[in-house]
Amino acid sequence: MARGVVAALPAGTVFISVSDLTAPAGTAVQSPSTAGILYVVTGAAGISGAAPKELKAGEAAFLLPGPAQLANPGTTGAEWYFITVQTAADRGGPAPLAGATRIFATDDLPPLPQINQAEALQRTALQGGGRSEAYRPNGVELFLGVDGTTEVRADALKGSQQLSRGKVAYLLEGSAVQVLNSDSGQVAFLSFFLLPDGSPLTRSSAT
Repeated sequence: MARGVVAALPAGTVFISVSDLTAPAGTAVQSPSTAGILYVVTGAAGISGAAPKELKAGEAAFLLPGPAQLANPGTTGAEWYFITVQTAADRGGPAPLAGATRIFATDDLPPLPQINQAEALQRTALQGGGRSEAYRPNGVELFLGVDGTTEVRADALKGSQQLSRGKVAYLLEGSAVQVLNSDSGQVAFLSFFLLPDGSPLTRSSAT
C-alpha cells in the first residue's frame, strides 16, 4: 500500500507509535514531525505540497516531515491512523501528528541500523475461515485491526492476540506468525513493517 525509506532513524533507542486522529470536515493540520505512514480509516485525506494527492478510505501514503499540510477535503468527518518511529525520549510527549491521540506504543526496540531503514504498510483481507500463510517478518512487524476480528498466532507476540478495529500487536524480526479468521465474514488488518531497505517484507516460516 505504501513504502518509503527513512534517511536516518532517530538516534538512540526507538519505539513504534500508532496515533488516531478524527478530522472534522475542513480540518487542516501540519505534516507530522517524523516520517511515517498515514492510513485513511474513513473519509478522505488530502496531502498538499510538492506531490499533492488525495487518499480515500482504505488507502495510505508515506509522509516525510516538511511544509506539506494534511486536510480533510470531504463534507463529513474522517478518521486517520498514523504509524511512525519515535525516540524513547518522546514516549511521554504528544503524538507526532497534531491533534492525534497515541493509541499504542511498542516497548523500546532492540538496536537497529540507523540508516537505510524502510517503513512499509500492507493491508490483508481474509475470507471467512481463512488464514494467512505461516511466515517470518524480515523486520519488526506491527499489526493493526481495521475490519472484523482476526487472531494472531505468533512466537513472542506483544499486544492483543485478537485484533478488532483499533487493536494492536507486534513482534520482532524472525518470529514465526500466522493470522486466522474464525468468523464467517471477511476481515482485514494492517501490517506495518520496519526493516532494511530492499528486503522483502517476509520469508517462509521454514527458514
